[in-house]
Parts: sequence; structure tokens; C-alpha cells
Amino acid sequence: MDAQHEFDSLRKAAVEELAPLTTIEFGTLSEVYRNRPSPDGHGTVSLGPYTKHQCWEKGKNRSTYIHAGRVESLRQDLENGKRFQQTIAGLASDAIQRSREQRLCAARPDAAPTAEKNLQTQCLAETYRETEQFVAQLHLRLVRQKTPENLTQHFEEGLRDAIARDARRIVGELFNDRQLVPDDTPPLPGEIVHSARPVTVQTLFSSIVPKRRYLYSPDSRNGRAPLDLREAVGTLQPPASLKPIPVLYVETDGTGVPSRAKELAGRPGKQADGTAKTREAKLGCVFTQTSTDEDGDPMRDPDSTSYVGTMGDCRESGELLRAEAIRRGLALAQTVIFLGDGAAWIWENARLYFPTAIQILDFYHAVEHLGVLVKALYGDSEFSTAQQSVWASELKRSDSLGIIAQAEGLLESLPDLDQEKQDIVRREIAYFTTHAERTRYGYFREQGYFIGSGVIEAGCKSVIGRRLKQSGMFWSGSGAENILGLRCLIKSPHFQAAWQARRPIIAARQSKARRWKAAS
Repeated sequence: MDAQHEFDSLRKAAVEELAPLTTIEFGTLSEVYRNRPSPDGHGTVSLGPYTKHQCWEKGKNRSTYIHAGRVESLRQDLENGKRFQQTIAGLASDAIQRSREQRLCAARPDAAPTAEKNLQTQCLAETYRETEQFVAQLHLRLVRQKTPENLTQHFEEGLRDAIARDARRIVGELFNDRQLVPDDTPPLPGEIVHSARPVTVQTLFSSIVPKRRYLYSPDSRNGRAPLDLREAVGTLQPPASLKPIPVLYVETDGTGVPSRAKELAGRPGKQADGTAKTREAKLGCVFTQTSTDEDGDPMRDPDSTSYVGTMGDCRESGELLRAEAIRRGLALAQTVIFLGDGAAWIWENARLYFPTAIQILDFYHAVEHLGVLVKALYGDSEFSTAQQSVWASELKRSDSLGIIAQAEGLLESLPDLDQEKQDIVRREIAYFTTHAERTRYGYFREQGYFIGSGVIEAGCKSVIGRRLKQSGMFWSGSGAENILGLRCLIKSPHFQAAWQARRPIIAARQSKARRWKAAS
């Protein structure tokens, strides 16, 4: 009865909370701009913003333009609707949980003190229900057939498939959890928001179908889904071969692309006045290595390098790079190497999207920092150049720990060093301390790994520079994004497969456009 009284009090509190809500509405508000011919007949002018209310009504998406005088009151009604949904959802969740606890306690009267623990166990069993069902079927088979044939093979293959089905469902639920994977990119002026559009995404555990927001522009008749990966690359399947990959390399870097003035408005840059002349394009590549040469140096597999790129932020770049690594056989890789320079966003992406990879700092960037360190300690002299060579050889032969210790000792033994140079020395010591695990070049070379990120450095020049950084070019964001995606496909070994994969996508778009035209 105590539990029932507690639930009644929660229900009463919910009713009291909802009582002041006189009117409620559901849906979303968005601002829409309309392009109209200019009065002088040259070009167009943008009119707006107009406020549009979108909601589901009788199974259909209804859109209504709202008068400016009603916008604030409707916005308040929509907030009331959200409050109503949250309150009812919380009450329903509490009721379901209490009902489960009661069923558990009824099934096992002696388990009442541990009802919460039993509930957690039940939820865990629900998460792995495919695996539980397979084990139960296996037990039944053992009972019926005392010495079943091929038991080991049946058990291993069946258990693997059952776990994969459970994992696929778990990954699908995580993709649809908007607290973990937010999908709140604001629409651009004139774009219409469509919620919960499904899309097929390839994962390590086969395909899943998460739902995400789709933003459509009636003026340009183009749409985009911020959570989507590249459409064509996303449709490519992982390699059918189950042959293990000895070493899979992942590299990423960024380079500036000259952009139009409106793309750079308010964007900080490296110019003297703090403004920017370029926007950073982020490029990633994946390639494999199966052997070393006669001297023990690593050899990149021919035609094994594929690229992905975006003008978006570092997280979008990480998602694209992980998707490409999965497509290239990340699950089959015996060793995964993540190579990059010292940029913080690169190693954050490595932590988020490739947590089990061996991280290696580009050796030549590390040597550049050695040059800054010895110049601060000894000035710009022949001795400092010689000392840089000595430390570079030590770094390549071993690691950075000895150099860190020597630099700290020199800093203490040079009290007359001015404050600016002391700060530089401390900064470089902190740099090598941060990357100590990533600068074990002696060990990496013994294992036959690459220690330089020359592949992605060359990619920035060949994929981006030769097409997007020519004389007189100034790019819009969408234009650079489109050309960058095409360049990545052209420079990758799966261009033909991607081209074939785009045909059904284009056909579906054209068919949809014809239906809309016929309906209008």
C-alpha cells in the first residue's frame, strides 16, 4: 500500500503541475525566407523571416504560416506542450517501473528486498535476449541429443550470430538516443524541417536504420541531413573478404581553403588583425600495410589509400573517418595505427572514434618542436642546429623521455635565460610530455610501423590543394564541400563503386521530384 500511496501522490503532483496549462500545442516553429525578383529586375531579394508552425496531424505533416502577432503566444503554448509530454512521460515511466517490480516480487516473494537489483537483471536479460534464447536452445538440444555432432562449431557460430544481433540492436538504440547523439543543427533560412527520417547506416554489426532530421530547401530543391554520412560512401558495403588486415592506418589533418567574404564573417584567423582568409578543410585517409622492405621499413599497400573530407567541424570529420575505416575493414584489422600532428582536435577524434588504436605523433612535427626547443635554449646558432640533429637521432632511436629530462636540467642550469625563452622551453617540455606515449619511435620502428604522416600531408596537396586552392578561387561553404567530396572519391580506389551506388539514389530523387510536380 505504501507504494500505491506514493504513486497516487506523484499522480496528484502531476495533475497540480499541469493544471495551470490552459492551452497546449505540439510541433516546432521555424523561420522561413522567400526569394522574390528584385524590383530593378536584377537578381532576387530575400523576404522574411516568416514564422512557420509544423506538426503531425492525423498522420500527416501539417505546416501553417503564423501571423507575427501570434508567434509569442504560440511559442508559449508549444512550451506548455513539451512540459505536458515530459510530465506524462515521467509518470508513465514510474508506473511501468513499479509494475515490473511488483511482478518480480510476486514471482519471487523472498526477493522483495532486492527488487531493484532483480529489475536491473531483467533489463540486462532483455538487452541480450538473442544470446539468452540461443543458449536456451542449445541446452534443449543437448538434452534431446546427448552427443550432438559438430557441437563446437554450432556453439561458436551460433553464439557469434546471436551476440551480433544483440549488438546491432544496442548500437541502433544508441544512434537513436538524442542525448548521446544530438541532432539539433538549426535549419538555414528557408529550410523546412522533417523529423525522424530513416536512413540505413553500415556498422561493425551489419546495417541499422536510425532516424534523424532532414532539412529541405524548396528554393534550391535540395535537402540535407546533418547526421548523415556521405550518401554514396554510406551505401558501399564493407569488404566481403574475411582475410585479416595486418596493419590499418588512419590519418587526418586540416588545411585552409580560400573562401568568400561572407563565409569568413566573424571567423577568427591568423592575419595580423585577427581575421581569416581561409576556412579549414579537414581531410582523412585510410590505408593498409602488409609487409616491410628488406631494410625493415614499412611499405604501403599499392592503391590502398582512400580519402574522406569535409568543411564541417572536427566531430563530423571523425564520424566520416570512422565510417570509412569500418568500410575498409576496421573489424578485421589486427593492428590499427592513428597518425597525426600535434593538433588537439586530432587526438580528441582518435580518443572518441578509435579508442583502441596505437597513437603515433608525426615524427617530422616532433623534430620541428625540437628545433624550437634548442633555439630557445641555445639561440640561433650552429650549435643549436647540431643539438637538434643529436636529439632528433635520439628521438628516432628511442623516445622523448631522455630529451625531456635533459631539457628540464638545462632550464635549471641556465638561470640567466630571459622569461620569454623560459616560457618557450616549458611549453615545449609540456608538448613532449603530453605526447610521450606517441613518441616511442624506437619501439614503433622495431614493429615496422610508419612514424610519419606523409600520406595525409601529400593528400592535403593532391586532393585539396590542386583543386580548391588555385589562383583566384574563393569558395562558398557548400561549393567547397561538394567538390571536396568528389575529389575524395576520385582519389580513392572505390570511385567506380560509389558512382554505381549513386544511380539508385539519383533515380529515387528524380522519381520523387516528378511526383511532386505532377501533384502540383
